Order: sequence, then structure tokens, then C-alpha cells
Amino acid sequence: RNCLISGNRASLGTKSDGCGGGMAILNGTDVVISNCVIATNSTLSDGTGTGLYINQSTSRVVQCVISNNIQVGSGGVGAGIHVTDSGKTVISNCTIIGNSASRYAGGAYILNGLLTHCTITNNYARSSGGGVQLHTTTAGSRLFYSIVTGNRAGGEGGGGVAVNRGTIENCLFLFNATNNSGLSRVYSPRTAPKRPS
Repeated sequence: RNCLISGNRASLGTKSDGCGGGMAILNGTDVVISNCVIATNSTLSDGTGTGLYINQSTSRVVQCVISNNIQVGSGGVGAGIHVTDSGKTVISNCTIIGNSASRYAGGAYILNGLLTHCTITNNYARSSGGGVQLHTTTAGSRLFYSIVTGNRAGGEGGGGVAVNRGTIENCLFLFNATNNSGLSRVYSPRTAPKRPS
């Protein structure tokens, strides 16, 4: 609680390296991150979850600012937040701003988890999902009651949100942009990006 996590870097090495330049939660139970600033962290190569990486955990991230985290390389996913296989993880009342992904999901990448009552703004993804990417084989990825504004995506589109499968309810999308196919993008199973290893 009440922490500043800034200026850290993770580089690619073993399977878990390159994830969570600011913070990584691996197989955690009842982890709470509250009223923290996670900013200006970086990952190298194909790093994921540059600001915050959550994998197979039960976590709550509440009233945090995740900002200006940058992926250096070409294959990164989830520059602000990356949640994978963590269906009971809830990210709420957070501001996710100014993060830059080298491939997918500038603001947040959610593979089974809930992002709710958040503001996702001014994030960038070189490929798709400038603001948010929901990617899952079930309906377990959820985006509720959030504002997604001013985000941008490159070649594959989805300036505000890119969806493989998941649920979006009661959200506001404003002023998102893309170089390709729409302010939002829904993937078919054949075109969905591969899940990071």
C-alpha cells in the first residue's frame, strides 16, 4: 500500500524473466496492491506486463496509477498491466495512462480477470489493442464500467479495445484511433494473437 514503484527493468532470460518490469505476482494468493504508483518501468525484448504482471494469482489492484511504462523490442504484450490465468483477479478504480506496448495491449492485457471502474487513456500499442486487449478461450476476460479514451493502435487496429473473447459492459469509448481496422477490433479464432509463453 502507498508505494512508488518506478524506474525498474526486467530483461528476457528464463521463462519468467522479462515480465513485470515494475512488479510481478506469480502464483500469489490474496495479494492486495492499493494506492500505489507504478510508473516509468521497462521490459526488454519480448517482455510482458511492463508495469505490473499477474500470473495464476488471486489479486486485487485498487486505486493505483499505472503510467508511462515502456516495452523495448518488438513482441511485448501489456505495457501497463498483463493479467493471465487469474480469473479471480480484480483491477478497480485505477488510472492506466501513457503506457507503450511494442506489440499488443498498450494499457492492459486481460486473459481471465476483471478490469472495472478504471480510466484507460493515452496508451499505445504498435499492433493492436491500444487501450485494452481481452484475450481468452472462455468468457472470463471482463471490462466493466470503464472509460477508454485517447488510445492508439498501429497495424492491426483496435485503437480502444481489441477482443478475442470476453465481456464488455457499461463502458465509454472516446477519441481512440488506429492506423487500420476500427476503433475496436474483434478477432476471429484464426487471427487472434498467440498467447505469450
